[in-house]
Amino acid sequence: MTDERDFEGGCLCGDIRYRSTRPQVRGVICHCRECRKHTGSFLASVHFPIDAFTWLGPEPTRYRSSEEGERGFCPRCGSTLTFHEDEVTDRVMVTMGSLDEPERAHIDDHVWTREQVSWIDNKDGLPRFDVSSPSAPRQTGD
Repeated sequence: MTDERDFEGGCLCGDIRYRSTRPQVRGVICHCRECRKHTGSFLASVHFPIDAFTWLGPEPTRYRSSEEGERGFCPRCGSTLTFHEDEVTDRVMVTMGSLDEPERAHIDDHVWTREQVSWIDNKDGLPRFDVSSPSAPRQTGD
């Protein structure tokens, strides 16, 4: 049974669906080259606690995009759905656009801004980090 506080989402064709029964840990916009290439834009992701997250059917297909992690996508429609960092195992990172109600989520900061496209001029007042953010430390303590 779905609770009104749950977050749900999925891919464009509907083959892959997920649910989080707890609020997000954080929201981030990543400007790194890999995220731009994978999404065709910039990656806005929402991080949910792994123990509150469930796939409601098949899981995304994963592609190892770097030494640090894998990216998940729907094999049928190609929707970008997840990023799985090897060192961040306490949460699931889903794309903001895959949420059914993205307006319920929020962005906390921008990361990898040293690789951002030069014409981006964000005036949202959120913290910006050249590389990773300390707001949600990795399991290794970095």
